[in-house]
Amino acid sequence: MMCAPEGRYVNLVPSNELSDFYSLVGATIYGRAYYKIPEHLRAVEEVHRADGGIVYKLPEIPKQELGLLRFFKDGNPFDRKIIKPPGMTYGYGSRAGGWQKTKRGRYRPKGMTEQIVEVLKDRGQSPKDAHKLAKAAYDVIEELMPAAKEVRNFLEKIAKVYAECNKPVRWETPLGLPVLNAYYEEIIDEVSVTIGGKRRRANLITGYTDDVDPEATRKITANFVHSSDACHLHMVANATAKEAIPLVTIHDCFGTTAPHAKRLNEIIREQFVELHEGYNWLEQVLLTAKRVLPKSVHHKLPELPARGNLDLAGVLQSRFFVK
Repeated sequence: MMCAPEGRYVNLVPSNELSDFYSLVGATIYGRAYYKIPEHLRAVEEVHRADGGIVYKLPEIPKQELGLLRFFKDGNPFDRKIIKPPGMTYGYGSRAGGWQKTKRGRYRPKGMTEQIVEVLKDRGQSPKDAHKLAKAAYDVIEELMPAAKEVRNFLEKIAKVYAECNKPVRWETPLGLPVLNAYYEEIIDEVSVTIGGKRRRANLITGYTDDVDPEATRKITANFVHSSDACHLHMVANATAKEAIPLVTIHDCFGTTAPHAKRLNEIIREQFVELHEGYNWLEQVLLTAKRVLPKSVHHKLPELPARGNLDLAGVLQSRFFVK
């Protein structure tokens, strides 16, 4: 699932302009919210000065009419900080979420809503209606990234069939490393402890059952993406070792000494292309499912998504793919 439009949003396509997906999502939300405000409240006033000049006076929109615009710091439609958390985790299978009632009767944020609430708290803003911004972000991302949505749905459908058979989803990377999306239901015991002279009770995980946790379905997309990223790192490490290039990695960053920087940049690109051009990850997941699951459930497995039209070779010339 590699499509040219989505590839352009994340700098997989050669371009002299840096594409910032988070800013694109934010600006789209901002624009839609702006035009929901009554026209008379957002009309620009044209003021004619005595010297013949013209000044355009921007309106002060009442706070109660701002809608989602109130979440954007200083009225900036490219407020990356508020949009990046939900934008990033969408690729890991995150949903808009919302407010969930706890046993104590309180409400706590979940999913993308929780991520937005954290940013708002840091800014000293009210988290009221944060779920509305989360839903808006989720909807815009789904519109802009239909291929990502299809991949997520494909993986979750397969994970659901595995869960029905009480098996963890498995697949292999191009290097032959087996990956298991293994989550099992916890065995929780209540223990009584004394802290500061007071008796307290706490829940303690003491083991796991043999039953696959339903949460495994929700977590499959994140683990699939992480395994792909890890395989890319593995391939880069192998390639640099062959050329005796020193390498250090931190999260998604690669580093080396200055004389080797140019070649490391090339290797990162070359290995990315090799990783995805010659290996159909989704096909491997589906074929493995057909091999390890009973034939009686094969009809429940989803169809393999068609490969997209992205020319991966463009990564080699994409100025902003890696910096």
